[in-house]
Amino acid sequence: MARGAGRLTGIGVYRPGGLLTSAELDTRFGHEEGHIEQITGIRTRLKADPDDTFVEMAAQAADKALAHAGVLAEDLDCVLFSSASSVGRASCRAAGLAHRLGAGRPAGSTSTAGAPGSVTG
Repeated sequence: MARGAGRLTGIGVYRPGGLLTSAELDTRFGHEEGHIEQITGIRTRLKADPDDTFVEMAAQAADKALAHAGVLAEDLDCVLFSSASSVGRASCRAAGLAHRLGAGRPAGSTSTAGAPGSVTG
């Protein structure tokens, strides 16, 4: 591989266990039933548990990606963390993720995007 090149060798996903319907959001925000689904096209969405943290959810996905790739966390050179969501002050979540994974001291970068499309494509 050329110097400075990267490659994707494993993938991992974390899916929260909770479910939130657009009908529930209609009720919460005082909209007519069906309003949010009509304007978004979304009937249900996954919902994280109150105790889930961004870093823990990312770590669960990263653990799966590392296992899929056959790579040990301590062999990582860089940890990237990107999220379309932000709650409170955002410290460098890449550093928290690297620590949680036991990755030692790799380079890291955290990106918080203004819209999910900038993360999901």
